[in-house]
Amino acid sequence: MRYILKIPLHSVYYLSCYRSSIQKATFFGISSGGQATSTTINEGGSQIVSGGGSALQTSVYSGGVQHVLAEGEATSTVVLDQGQQIVESGGVALFTSVFTGGVQGVWSGAVTSGTTANMGGQIVSSGGSTSSSIISSGGSQVVSSGGSAEVTVVSY
Repeated sequence: MRYILKIPLHSVYYLSCYRSSIQKATFFGISSGGQATSTTINEGGSQIVSGGGSALQTSVYSGGVQHVLAEGEATSTVVLDQGQQIVESGGVALFTSVFTGGVQGVWSGAVTSGTTANMGGQIVSSGGSTSSSIISSGGSQVVSSGGSAEVTVVSY
């Protein structure tokens, strides 16, 4: 079953949902034990994962953004076609796959592990940390001064 949530400029908290779709001009927040599974984020949609919330198997398409904030966790996110995953201070992202122009941003205080970038990019800013990344087939990893990347495998 697929739910289409259209909640312009509002947020939804303490929510557990399965297979939702976030459309243009929608802000969708998960916190304090809430969990979203199999969410699709399209152009103009944003998913905010924070404060004990988690997101599993999210797909982020062109113009969509997944924000992972303090104490939020995103697992098995797929970022495609110029979509973005932004992991901010205190946020954790595990096993993200970044394809075809998608970007994962790892900001100061954020932690990621198991990212695969294939025709997409991973940007690790000063104070950000990533481990066990795989960069392949036109993918890129940019690590700013003060950022950390451990055990990166480059495979072309």
